[in-house]
Amino acid sequence: MLVALLLVLLPACGDAPANNAAPPTTDPPANASEAAADTDTPTAVHPIAGRSAFPEQGETIDRPIPYKRLSDEDQFAAPIDPADIPDVVRWQDAGRYVGHDITVEGTIAHLGLSRDEKVNFLNFDTDWRGKFYMVIFDDLADTLDHSVEELFKDKRVRVRGKVETHRGRPQIRITSMDQVEFVGE
Repeated sequence: MLVALLLVLLPACGDAPANNAAPPTTDPPANASEAAADTDTPTAVHPIAGRSAFPEQGETIDRPIPYKRLSDEDQFAAPIDPADIPDVVRWQDAGRYVGHDITVEGTIAHLGLSRDEKVNFLNFDTDWRGKFYMVIFDDLADTLDHSVEELFKDKRVRVRGKVETHRGRPQIRITSMDQVEFVGE
């Protein structure tokens, strides 16, 4: 009974064809130029492949369009000449030198500790999210005479190391205290 009711009501719906009538059809364009003429949109030709990215009807593609790998690197950034890197870089500018060894200077304003307490985060700003920072792993922290907080909190430091990114943030890993110089002490 319910099925019969649905069959009666379905044709009354706006999009369903009534009385088993076939939907209207249109003939497909014979080729890409005819299709472009129908839509007033020019067919784009791929600069490397020399053809449209979309095949014409019946066309066999014998040479695929090469892919271009996407990367996180800024394709428009000019490469940095190591000779142009200043002797001491402000911590706010350190993110520009990813992949390079630099000496960064600033005052440690905030210290953090990972959940597993194996990584110490040294931040130059109390609002540290998305900004340059330094890390000290527990294998180095365990060898220090004082806690990381006692050594670094509110101290002006210069640290030498390679700038890397971790989860989108620039950082320097401190693996030896030889990398660290306390300024003004």
